[in-house]
Amino acid sequence: MPDFIRIILLAGTIALAVNAKSARDTSPDSTSSYDWQLANEASGVEVYTADVTGSKFKIFKGVITLDTSMASILGVLNDTSACSKWLHLCERSEILELTSFSRRIIYQVNDLPFPVGDRDVVILALTSHEPDTGKFTITLESRPDLYPIKKPVRIRISRGSCTRIRARRGRRLHQLRYLV
Repeated sequence: MPDFIRIILLAGTIALAVNAKSARDTSPDSTSSYDWQLANEASGVEVYTADVTGSKFKIFKGVITLDTSMASILGVLNDTSACSKWLHLCERSEILELTSFSRRIIYQVNDLPFPVGDRDVVILALTSHEPDTGKFTITLESRPDLYPIKKPVRIRISRGSCTRIRARRGRRLHQLRYLV
């Protein structure tokens, strides 16, 4: 798995594990309401954070431009069973319910380092496509009561999204935004 995907997903996993309550409105179009500050840039990945009113935690956004096919991007993001192979700190991930390509419920266990401790999360993932703009969005929202709690601490409130913005006509460059 390319390092840029690992960086984006590691930062997102840590942000979810620490306190997902900070993500008050994670729709991609609402990102302008935050005062985003560039926190890090490495391997073509820009990582931004912003303060959230009423929270001691920050919201996170990762942005990258990829030179690959849209099929490859969706393939990686939708390969839930292989998540532990490419998502840093993901111990396991499985699909609990697959209604269609655009709707699935996912269970994931994250093996986080001390002092945080392991966390699990049940996520409703909704994929949408806007044909006129070419924009794909995967919206993530926790559904903590859909699966029994076993050992780790359950992440009860989490929201996020991953958005692909269409590249210029005739190019394979795609901008991918991950927001938690």
